[in-house]
Amino acid sequence: MELPQGLNVRLSTEIDNNADGEADFDDPNVGSVGSTAFWVNVDSLAGSNVISLAPVVKPANIFPEVRITVLDNLANIVEGLSISHDDIISGPRLATFDASTSQYVLDVQIDRSVEVMIPAFVVDGINYSSSTITLFLSSNFSGADQEIFVQLSNVNQSNWSYSVPATQEVIDIVVDPHIDFVSTDLEVVYRSSLPTENTSYRVFYSRAVSVPENTVVLVREDAYQVTQGNDSPDDIVLPGTTSIQRTDLRFPVSTQLSLNDTLLSVDLTPNLIPNYYYHYEIGGITDVLNDAVVDLNDNSSRFGIRANSAFDINAVVLDNDNFTNNGEAILPTNTAGEASLAVNRNDSVYLILPTSIETLENFTIRKLSVARGGFLELEDDLYRIVENGSVWSQKYQFIATAQNETILGDSTNFRGTSLDEGFYYAQYLGEFMFDHTNASTNTITFEYAYNAEGEPAKTGTLTLEVQ
Repeated sequence: MELPQGLNVRLSTEIDNNADGEADFDDPNVGSVGSTAFWVNVDSLAGSNVISLAPVVKPANIFPEVRITVLDNLANIVEGLSISHDDIISGPRLATFDASTSQYVLDVQIDRSVEVMIPAFVVDGINYSSSTITLFLSSNFSGADQEIFVQLSNVNQSNWSYSVPATQEVIDIVVDPHIDFVSTDLEVVYRSSLPTENTSYRVFYSRAVSVPENTVVLVREDAYQVTQGNDSPDDIVLPGTTSIQRTDLRFPVSTQLSLNDTLLSVDLTPNLIPNYYYHYEIGGITDVLNDAVVDLNDNSSRFGIRANSAFDINAVVLDNDNFTNNGEAILPTNTAGEASLAVNRNDSVYLILPTSIETLENFTIRKLSVARGGFLELEDDLYRIVENGSVWSQKYQFIATAQNETILGDSTNFRGTSLDEGFYYAQYLGEFMFDHTNASTNTITFEYAYNAEGEPAKTGTLTLEVQ
């Protein structure tokens, strides 16, 4: 490859040959490696004319049989337990019991980690605490050196952490759980990974609990509540005024208890929608052993729900947020019925992008030229919208109001565009322009390149009219 001198360009290439979403090469002598791409700035080559990367040796998923023996404090084997494993691929699954060996048997698939949950139980009037076994693959070795780490929690053994070869087809584990005294506090032993719109949230407790109705709620953080002056005669928002407030919204959720009432599962809910952050709040639950209400202040970590629709380059638009489109007022009146004062004003131009850019691995767009009132200006401005799966543009709530509507509350939103209400990303382009009309050409031409994870890049040019 021949490169021009004196011009610092960036070279990039896909390094995911089999389109599985993971890089097939690593350890470059220069440059950087992302999840599926390699890139390097020419000025960092420092005279070197060779770029080298090493093939990545990827460990295959491991499918061991796990055989568990549970002992009481007298080293007697405990039978009749409901033991489950919770992995990110298969979800919860109960173990079978092999009567010939008095072992609980699980066939697991270890991609990253697997959590085995042994619920609290009672033997001869003695209470034993819940315990867990965590199985995960080592990250430092591959091939014949690959290992499975085994970690036990809430157990009496001194060898609570060790490793076995990944080639070992059967893993025998002995578990000697703690005795659970009445004076011991109720604890959270394990939490599942944070939920998505397709997976539930689970909390595993050290002993049996009961969960009163409405104890668990889903919190949608900083949710927009828009009340317009003509929505209802019964609210306090007057005609000609729109209230835009942000507040935490709480939604009831259904829950289930299992594994001797030690595992709390939160059912899926339709209230998990994209563009917001969430957390679960778990209030006072009852510690059954002590018959006492306990508030562990157990709020799940904050998590977000991202868009999952495929990105379409044709959904990208230009808008100057001046309350007009094609030179005409978008909304002719405000909520009091008063005529809008909007005119085709020279205003800041933004590239408006759908939230589906969150599904992309990379997206760059370069401004090539600006046609302003019939005069053409050449440009060369590059915008990195998405890089290695991270979106660098700002997300906004778009709300439709007339230009002469009075706003109460949050006024940082876009209100004067031609787009439907909802969430969009906006990228400021450093241009002030009028609407594009039949009488006056106001457009910007771009070239673009984008790709979703594990897919080849799509490139092209695009000319957009200012709306």
